[in-house]
Amino acid sequence: MQRQEILERAGWQFFRILYSYYINDKHQATAQLWDVLFNHSIQVETRVKKQDNIQLQEKSTQEEQIKNIESEQLSIFKQSENEATETLFLIFINQAIISFLKVKKKMQILV
Repeated sequence: MQRQEILERAGWQFFRILYSYYINDKHQATAQLWDVLFNHSIQVETRVKKQDNIQLQEKSTQEEQIKNIESEQLSIFKQSENEATETLFLIFINQAIISFLKVKKKMQILV
């Protein structure tokens, strides 16, 4: 108590929470403390706030990764679509050539 008295004379303020109150209901026991801190414009970074900030950062990172993956998938899809179109075009050309050659062969037989 002597140390507390010395610190109080130096301008420090103490806020006591009974252990039994804290064990029974942490949120209720600390509610007044948060009010006092807020009234004195003291901002406190709690573990919960830090955890929330970390989760928000992780969420935004995950969302960014998802967007990157989606854009890569779209690019791959477009590339595949272009390749599929080229393949279909080549098949069409090959069939046209085969048909032309068959017609030409028939014409040669007729002549």
